[in-house]
Amino acid sequence: SASSGPDVFLAGVTAAGPRAPSLRPSGASAQPMAADAVSADAAAAASMCKFLAKKIDLLESAVADAENGAITNARKMEGLCALADCIPALQRPDIVKHQAKIEEIVERLLTQNATEPLRRLAVALLNKLYKHGDSSALPTFVSKLLKVTSEQNKKIANDTRVATLDVIGELVIQHGRMLEAFSTDIFVVVAKHMKFPEASARCAAFSCLCKTVSISGLKSPSVAGNIWKMVQKMLLDKVVTVRTSAAHALSAVVSASPASACTNGADMATACLKVLAAEDS
Repeated sequence: SASSGPDVFLAGVTAAGPRAPSLRPSGASAQPMAADAVSADAAAAASMCKFLAKKIDLLESAVADAENGAITNARKMEGLCALADCIPALQRPDIVKHQAKIEEIVERLLTQNATEPLRRLAVALLNKLYKHGDSSALPTFVSKLLKVTSEQNKKIANDTRVATLDVIGELVIQHGRMLEAFSTDIFVVVAKHMKFPEASARCAAFSCLCKTVSISGLKSPSVAGNIWKMVQKMLLDKVVTVRTSAAHALSAVVSASPASACTNGADMATACLKVLAAEDS
């Protein structure tokens, strides 16, 4: 009949449209897909952990060979860069699991008369380690470095003391208030480094002093006064770079402690004039 032919069927298709197949997986098939995704994530995380362990071994091997007299600065730089690159891609628990080991290797590296490029790379690695790992471990690590740089042990070379104090200053700049409690200890170490015969060591100590003062300030006029007395002596140093560094330190003290500037302003001005005269002579 007219009501049962193909025209009626086509009209129904045109009116309602063909039924598209469902793209949503059924409950039974969705579970395996989710499990596969979790499995893939776990495999990727495990792979990254293995990669991290491999790079830790690379750096530790370079440090160990250096302890036996080999020159391994290039390998150290490679290891530091590789670790700094892979840490942000890891989960925090995986970083924390290896954090103490990385800290221990970096501390050993710094006791090997680390050059400035190595120190910069070490700081970059430590910054990422404490950003993505356990930041609460940073004060303990800095405490260890302070012990190295202030240790009254003739077996520790001045270059090692300079390197560790330099790294401490950089960490203070990066992590600010977290290390504020160490400011007085840092000032004491800086005063000790003023007795080093190397002009570069005295300049480096002043650099750390300026960084610490800029972040932590000066807690009392008495602290500012003691630092001023130290700076006053170093403004008369025979080496022009040390006198310049001392002048920068004086500027930091004046900015952080206006009270000290008011009390000692005349003496500070006289000392600065003597520095200018010494540079001209």
